[in-house]
Amino acid sequence: MTICTVTTVMPHQGKYSLCLQNMLENSEYWKSLGNDCSVNKELFGATAGSLSWVSMYENFSDATAKIESGWEDPGFKKIIRRIQTNPASDIILPMNMLRKVYGELDDSYKFTLFRLYNMKRNKLSEALEMIPQVAKMGEKMNVNVTAWVPVTGENMSRVMVGYGSKTFKEVGQSFDSIGMSDEFQKIVSKAADLGHLESAWIVGWY
Repeated sequence: MTICTVTTVMPHQGKYSLCLQNMLENSEYWKSLGNDCSVNKELFGATAGSLSWVSMYENFSDATAKIESGWEDPGFKKIIRRIQTNPASDIILPMNMLRKVYGELDDSYKFTLFRLYNMKRNKLSEALEMIPQVAKMGEKMNVNVTAWVPVTGENMSRVMVGYGSKTFKEVGQSFDSIGMSDEFQKIVSKAADLGHLESAWIVGWY
């Protein structure tokens, strides 16, 4: 099991560099406390230009223990106070928790296309049965497929599928060779019977 927490902010006009510096400093210090975390930038999508701070944990107990410990750490508190004194962004998606239900993470994949589906939880198992077919197609283009469901948040009837590529060029190649293929479009049509595609976006990982 892998648990993920995500917080997304939109940098203020003219303060992107400061916001990114804050996020990266925050991330590096969180790593020094024994956590696995990274920062990404949304390149295409409804909130393009936003930055997300993402942390990974082995399970729920690991997540809550490390988060509680980190929040009480004097050094981390100092960073947060400094950021609050000179804010460079607005939170657009507060911290929420996700659970990985398919695939394995690999930080050598520097770009990810996310597709967010809205469906009833009783359709989740049927939807997840389709993901190995997509992953097998992705192997031809070295695409790393993962899937996530929400643990907290406003809408709990969602499944998020990530398609990781090692370069931005490979993102386009995967669109051409996989996304436009008849085989993939058949899977998309079948998925439409279980729920609907709500949104999609592409991020680059720092």
